[in-house]
Amino acid sequence: MLVTESMKTLVSKFLFLLPVVFVSSWVSIWAQAPDPTGTLDFGEKAAYFGKTTLTFDTLLGAAATAGFVMAEPPGHYPRAWRDGGGAFGRNLGDASAVTGTLLTTKFLAGAALGEDPRYFPSHSTNPVARIAHALAFTFVDKSDHGANRLALSSFAGAAASGFVGEAYLPNGFNDSVHAYQRCFIAFGVLGFRNIVYEFRPELRAAERRMHLVRNH
Repeated sequence: MLVTESMKTLVSKFLFLLPVVFVSSWVSIWAQAPDPTGTLDFGEKAAYFGKTTLTFDTLLGAAATAGFVMAEPPGHYPRAWRDGGGAFGRNLGDASAVTGTLLTTKFLAGAALGEDPRYFPSHSTNPVARIAHALAFTFVDKSDHGANRLALSSFAGAAASGFVGEAYLPNGFNDSVHAYQRCFIAFGVLGFRNIVYEFRPELRAAERRMHLVRNH
């Protein structure tokens, strides 16, 4: 029963995070060329990381996550993490730490291991195939030389973001079970970000149509 309730909580958190990830990815999907070419040196990788991660959207996503946790707190969550401005600050700090750790560790590990940080879209026109490609890219990405390779940076980022909370989360939530749950969510976040990147052309076209509608 405990496992079932834990899985329900995990799934509900992940489903809520999908629109949050979409919002927090909005700037970053415009920062990347539709079909990346060439190779990046470390300075260019760092610049790309800054443009796609150090954005207002990322902070907005963390704030939305903190608000969700306070609106639907886990069972037995301490009052200091549930009520008031201090609780919002703690949850904002947690969401920022998790996201920052995930993306920063992914960047640093990728740079050290020779992984290209950019998303390389599918050339298929089939939406299902494109979604499958985006999800697979979470686990198999590109090297600096364009070859397919195991995305070790994704595993490093997910592991780091999963266990970072053990340093500050309240008792009962700073254990390995919750850490593994956060690792699972991190992979889901990376996969959904890839889907957003994959459908960048359609999203941009939709944004342009909305802009034209607003101006008429």
